[in-house]
Amino acid sequence: MDIYYSMIHLLLSIRYPLIDLHTSAIPLKLNMPKMYAGTVEPGIIYVVNNTDDFKPSEDTAGSALVFCSADAVGIKLLKGSRAILIGNCHNPNEALETLNELFITLERWHGKLISLSCDYSPISVMIESFLHIFPVSIVVENENLEHLYESVPFTEDMFTIDTKYSQFIETVECHGMYSSAQGRKSHIDTSGRYQHTAIIRSLFNDDNSFIGRLVVVPDKFGEDFVPNDGCCQIVDVFGDFLEKKLSWSVKGASKTDTNTMHMSITKLFLEPEDAPKQYILNCLNAMGWSQFHTFMVAVLRMDTWSSFVEFSGYLCGHFEKLWRNCIAIRHNNSLILLFNCSVFESFEISDITNTLTVVHNDIDFKLGFSNRFQDLFYAGDFFAQCMYAIENGLKKNPDSWIFSFSDHCTDYIASYLSERFSTEFFCHPGILALYGYDEKNNTELMKTLKYFIIHKFNASHAAAAMFIHRTTFIKRIEKINKLQHLNFGSLDETLHIMLSIKLLEIEEE
Repeated sequence: MDIYYSMIHLLLSIRYPLIDLHTSAIPLKLNMPKMYAGTVEPGIIYVVNNTDDFKPSEDTAGSALVFCSADAVGIKLLKGSRAILIGNCHNPNEALETLNELFITLERWHGKLISLSCDYSPISVMIESFLHIFPVSIVVENENLEHLYESVPFTEDMFTIDTKYSQFIETVECHGMYSSAQGRKSHIDTSGRYQHTAIIRSLFNDDNSFIGRLVVVPDKFGEDFVPNDGCCQIVDVFGDFLEKKLSWSVKGASKTDTNTMHMSITKLFLEPEDAPKQYILNCLNAMGWSQFHTFMVAVLRMDTWSSFVEFSGYLCGHFEKLWRNCIAIRHNNSLILLFNCSVFESFEISDITNTLTVVHNDIDFKLGFSNRFQDLFYAGDFFAQCMYAIENGLKKNPDSWIFSFSDHCTDYIASYLSERFSTEFFCHPGILALYGYDEKNNTELMKTLKYFIIHKFNASHAAAAMFIHRTTFIKRIEKINKLQHLNFGSLDETLHIMLSIKLLEIEEE
């Protein structure tokens, strides 16, 4: 084993001289394929024993896979994945040949291989070491584990554990079933053929924020099986890395933890002062996100409550899987989508609308986009931008379903001013005079001026937009010039004129 181990290190150092085994870590934004009948949650590292039915797909990008033997790692991995080898190979030359194939794969996506040597019978994972190395969920999948997930009823009396290990074990999970009792072990009998133990330890920081969850499901065992040093051995190749205190969180380490994170981010949108900001940062850091990345918010507002109830749950999961830089949250009759634009080099609204156009064919909803921003803790302001874009956009164009705040920003400014100042206080005197003239004489001089400015003082385009003859439009402009001497050479005055027009339009509403 020492020779085998040395050869792995030599191969690593030759092919990947820049990789430091003492600091290499599993990526924390994990998206896993559906490998068996149970619901696969993101944020879980899967230890794959049987790869016969494992079909890598786009879902494996960004995942972490643990292969329990050297002959199981020759499958194709996708860009963004990383691998751990827990080796029990008896032929070092065969192992190195297989590893070389894996390294060729790794080179294509610049992955990292963390090599562990252990006594594998059953799957050997030393709990205390993994608590330090991987503050994330670890599930060991056995070839017969899928039978377990076809699911038998779980009752309290099915869980027992030696009290010696209560310091390690906090909860027990099988197929999403949770037991809150301290330190237990599950014996599940499926048709009298297989028995399995699921051991979980939840990890928390000093401030009680969630770090991760360790799940170990060993191979077949007897009824009196107790995890002990004899079946949980691991050779320490990480050195001082084991001693580091890590404060990572994991998105979706369990359904409960995913919900907690989503609820916390919802508060960031709706009640920012009460949001658990440190917990949110821990979760986002685990995904490779930063508070000061560039973000954008989108709100998908469904027109009927029945549509929201029927589709919102599916769409949240679908969007987070489709856009790996997205967190989807349900609120009232809407979905709030938080996009991290820094994750991809180029990320445009069209990337979203092209997909949502297909969804809109089946589900009636309105879509609002915020401006981009660079401090996540201001997300609530940009959620408000989305809502305003939808509301104001529907007033101006009821037949549209996509609205961007950038198209309604000046309307928002005018609305804000109208709530705080009288029109006489803020409006341009010349525009007030034109407005009064229109009221008295039933003309449209102010509207004519507005279209003239919008169309960059092109009389033909402005006249066409108003559906009037160009000659009529020019006569109106001449009338405006006789009544008021407006200076369109000044950008400030032009802006003042446009804001004044918008203020008066709001007052009319």
